[in-house]
Amino acid sequence: MVKLMIVEDEEIIREGILHMIDWQAYHIDICASATNGLEALELFSKHLPNLLLTDIRMPQLDGLELIEQARSKGYNFIPVILSGYNDFNYARRGILLGVVDYVLKPCRPEELLSAVLAAKQQWEEQQSQDQTLQQLQLTWSKNRTLAKQQKLTQWIDQRQLGYENRILTMKELEIKIQPTHLHVGTIQMDHQLMDAKYTTEDRDTLQYAIMNILAETLEELYLGKLEYFAYKGHMVWCANLHEKMNNDLLIEQLRKLQENIQQYLQLSISIGVGDEVEHIDNIHISFQQAMKMLESRFFNGVGSIFIYNKLTNTVMNEQDSILVNAEINMLEDELLASIDNGQYASTLDLTEQWLDKLRVISNQDRNEVQLKISSFMLELQKLMSKQATSSFEWKNQIINWVEHLPYAETLDELSVLLKKMIQQLIEALSERQVLHRTVQSAIDLIHERYQGNLSLDQVAKEVFVSNTYLSTLFKQELGTNFLDYLHQFRIEKSKQLLHNQLKVFAVARMVGYQDERHFSHTFKKWTGVTPTQFQKQQITH
Repeated sequence: MVKLMIVEDEEIIREGILHMIDWQAYHIDICASATNGLEALELFSKHLPNLLLTDIRMPQLDGLELIEQARSKGYNFIPVILSGYNDFNYARRGILLGVVDYVLKPCRPEELLSAVLAAKQQWEEQQSQDQTLQQLQLTWSKNRTLAKQQKLTQWIDQRQLGYENRILTMKELEIKIQPTHLHVGTIQMDHQLMDAKYTTEDRDTLQYAIMNILAETLEELYLGKLEYFAYKGHMVWCANLHEKMNNDLLIEQLRKLQENIQQYLQLSISIGVGDEVEHIDNIHISFQQAMKMLESRFFNGVGSIFIYNKLTNTVMNEQDSILVNAEINMLEDELLASIDNGQYASTLDLTEQWLDKLRVISNQDRNEVQLKISSFMLELQKLMSKQATSSFEWKNQIINWVEHLPYAETLDELSVLLKKMIQQLIEALSERQVLHRTVQSAIDLIHERYQGNLSLDQVAKEVFVSNTYLSTLFKQELGTNFLDYLHQFRIEKSKQLLHNQLKVFAVARMVGYQDERHFSHTFKKWTGVTPTQFQKQQITH
């Protein structure tokens, strides 16, 4: 229905217009009627008519003045003039105001209807054009956004092509950043914490939410000169640097970004930032630096901010490679010998030293670390074959551990994997030996009271030894420390409960963890999956 307002000061004429024509039959709704222009103007905001049929000569505010004032207030409508005065000046002024028709009184109903229907047709055509224009604008806006993201993705991925004019493209696509003095930042979700709360299906939604938070947090820092988009599982931003920018200000705002994402999404993120480049043609360099910085999370842990520094970003020399490093190889030989000789306490200490050396020397190459640990696993396999320990299902375990290597996000995760492997190896080698009675007593206490708050000090007192002595005995007898043994025992118990599809928070409490997040983190540390993922695996199997 199209809404029509009628304004006429003569009651008989006004009533005739209202009742002599079946407006509903023509899909026209009389939304309001008024006796003068001033009254009609007050009704505009309430009824928002599409068509206006108004007399010219009226007290207080005439028809043309009504049209002028209504238009000045932003109302959109098609006017038709009804008047008993055949005056060319009125007609000329009405044309300037967009009047569709000028009907002289007295007139027949069909003449009046014809004029209003002409106005209705013009209104509908105008609306159709407006909708088409809006759709085109929306489509162009979406296409422009997509084109802009595709172009920026292409630019960070490769160097500038000879024939390409990036400045012109930036203007055409209305890219917000300027072509000079800019850098790139990258964000990666820390999956170890994400997997505890979200599924892989949530990734796109999470990326969208993170980018919205990124925009709100960093817009002011970059004075609005900021673009952001998703790229191969990362979130990327390109922005212009300005005179007031410095590293301290940047780090402060990036920490705020981490805090906002933690607060609203309960997620941890790691951030890498590239160095400033002089021109948009070299933006791929800043992106490569940002990605290189993000790799540092493997060595330094998740939830960190890494900013490129020309002075410290040196490439390793060949002699620094961990694959040929004499000190690392010597520690590895000592470690294998300590296992072979049953010196299990020193095995754990040597393992820590070996991992520390990997961390210090290989701080630039994640692939070398994974290769080194893989080769060390093969050496352990040889040792087990030499020991001929039948109780340890070595072949299946070695395959399982090697499969987990590429998915380790940090060196700490790899370290846990290796320590667990050495621990199980020591347990297998120790099976034929009787455990020290103090260690056995401590183990019995753990098995009885793992659901409560249990500590090394508490157990040491109850077995009548110092905590230092008990810790040393655990290392020597079991190849692990007290806390790691406690956690692993709790995790094994929790697996049984999770298999019964109990709620994760309930299982956490039942095995001695008061905080569900701590439980989820520990569970993944020792199993490689979150409690929720573990439950899903039980269902599918």
